[in-house]
Amino acid sequence: MSLDLTVAATPNKYGGLAECIVQLEKNYRFAPGSGILEISRAVNRSDSEGAVRVLSSAPGVSAATLPAASGLKAALRTAVTEHFAAAVSAREPQAALVALNRFRFLTALRQGPFGAENLNRLVEEILSEAGLISAAGPWYPGRPVLVTENDYSLRLFNGDVGIILPEPASGQPMAFFGGAAGQARGVSPARLPRHETVFAMTVHKSQGSEFERVLLVLPDRESPVLTRELVYTGITRASESVEVWMSEPVFRAAVARRLERASGLREALWPQ
Repeated sequence: MSLDLTVAATPNKYGGLAECIVQLEKNYRFAPGSGILEISRAVNRSDSEGAVRVLSSAPGVSAATLPAASGLKAALRTAVTEHFAAAVSAREPQAALVALNRFRFLTALRQGPFGAENLNRLVEEILSEAGLISAAGPWYPGRPVLVTENDYSLRLFNGDVGIILPEPASGQPMAFFGGAAGQARGVSPARLPRHETVFAMTVHKSQGSEFERVLLVLPDRESPVLTRELVYTGITRASESVEVWMSEPVFRAAVARRLERASGLREALWPQ
């Protein structure tokens, strides 16, 4: 991504960086008028009123009322079968990976009724009930996996996403990951580093990823991790469309809350 930079600098005794501010002003990922661009700007300004307005009127973005925890599975059913059927039904690894990365559920939390762990469990149940997967064991065909630690010997790294499919020659399950020149490469599941199922993932783990469509599921109550930065990151993982399932008061509070960091960088650049 290319960015226009506005730089203001004043020479001083602390060196060139001490009073140098760089502001990134132009976004090249989204076209002018894009709903994702408009809501990302509103969220970045902590403008909760503007963000809610964009969600209700701009193209490519939408919002829905968060269902009760007891009704979550029923509410997920249409999105699950619509967006994951092609990925879990494919038997050619590269095609399965391409289909898988068109869509993702993103969550603010890992645990709880609206967390990634529970959503992954519900997605597996829905796909199994629809006859699209047979989740009798951990290595069922169509299971997507997210690597959560580095293994340099296997050239697998934290954040890599693969899919379990039968190896064509032997029929044994293999974890296939994207390789050079669009050729998927297989790894024995027994050799995989730490990993987890990834129909749904936390916004934190999605950083650096991009999907055509995202469904962002926010929890039903406020949490310290619900900040404008988290909402911004979740929304901007989508390249074409994003839907937010939310309680409006929780969404507004999240957009208004800024992440507070204490890195010491300001003190290093601007000594007292």
